[in-house]
Amino acid sequence: MSTPDQALQQAEAALADGDRERALQLTGLALTMDADLRAGYDLAARTLEGVARDREAGLLFRLCHDHFDDPRYFYELGFSFMQADAPHLAQPILRRAFALAANDPNVRVEFAVALAETGRHAEAVSVLAPLDDATLARNPAVRVHLGWCSLLSGDLDGARAALDRLADDTPAELRERLELGVARADAFGIPAGDDLVGWHFVQYGGALLATSSAPGMGGRFGALAETRDDVADRLSGLITLLERSERPVRAVIAATDRDSEILGRAVAEHVDVPFARFVPHAEVHDGTLICAANADALAPIPYLRVRAPELTVYAHTVTWTRSAVFVPDVAGLMSAATYPPWRRAMRGDTETARTVERGEDPRDATVIADEIARLVRERPNASVPDRLVEHAALSLWAGDGRVVTRPPYRQESAVATKRFL
Repeated sequence: MSTPDQALQQAEAALADGDRERALQLTGLALTMDADLRAGYDLAARTLEGVARDREAGLLFRLCHDHFDDPRYFYELGFSFMQADAPHLAQPILRRAFALAANDPNVRVEFAVALAETGRHAEAVSVLAPLDDATLARNPAVRVHLGWCSLLSGDLDGARAALDRLADDTPAELRERLELGVARADAFGIPAGDDLVGWHFVQYGGALLATSSAPGMGGRFGALAETRDDVADRLSGLITLLERSERPVRAVIAATDRDSEILGRAVAEHVDVPFARFVPHAEVHDGTLICAANADALAPIPYLRVRAPELTVYAHTVTWTRSAVFVPDVAGLMSAATYPPWRRAMRGDTETARTVERGEDPRDATVIADEIARLVRERPNASVPDRLVEHAALSLWAGDGRVVTRPPYRQESAVATKRFL
């Protein structure tokens, strides 16, 4: 692994060669390793010069370099990265802002949020804990965040204490997030530190079908080029899970992209129910399964925000490197990028140990879905762990009959993983 200075040297060389994107990637790597590397801010500013869309970021990097002991510019730069859904870049820069202005509650809170979104929940608790009751009373979201970070660091008592101290006027959605997380942890216990399936349920109330065994990835996949057998295995698991959790499928509606259509048609054919692509104001009947290739494809379907007993939402993939509007009730896996078998991709050949290119499958979605459905039929019933069945059965559970919203997916997780810029 490169040192910060080595990464910066490589970034200088990339910029000299005219490769701005590579220069920024390497500069970002250097600063995530050492946010006190002043030369990195100068290099980032020079790299962004003349790039109209990044003019503001370039200016902030320049201000950080020129006013290296002024926390205001580091706070603004870190905050801009948080707004851009890049907490892995924001966190080390906000760490420097916090070192320069630990008494500023705004800096303290934003740094704690960045810590949480990069999986450092115990440290986030230690940053928030010194805030006095008056400050917490004025900021109910901060008290909820303190409880949430306590929960995800494994401190269920601390999470309960924060929940008990929430003011009556705490926004319902904030309260609900912490209440349900504590209730799920009470029901199943605090998961082990590397148990991605368990923590996914505690955080989101969703079931996660498959995890990766790759070292250092915390159960997540990197770039995954799926085979047809991979897809069939996942759909077989989904169907078995829904049957065992007594959530029968009576109709399938797919998101509007081609990948979602193929998956939805395959499930509908296998269970022999009607299929349709999503259209606005479509009528949803009891037993409907909403099927998406990626959780991102669920965003245009607004009524999914509220969980309803008649509806189950499945996403084949949740992209763990960016936020999403909804977390599905059942997710196939979490990856940085997934390439279905009918799409062009690079894939390792196990026989030759070489990387080979796989071409695009131009056939109609119906034909490909038929093939996938046949593969699902040829499989024995998938083996699904009992706790996944309970997770699926409880994904609509509010504890007291209230309407529950599907939470957004955030990059934060109690399970550590490698992050490639």
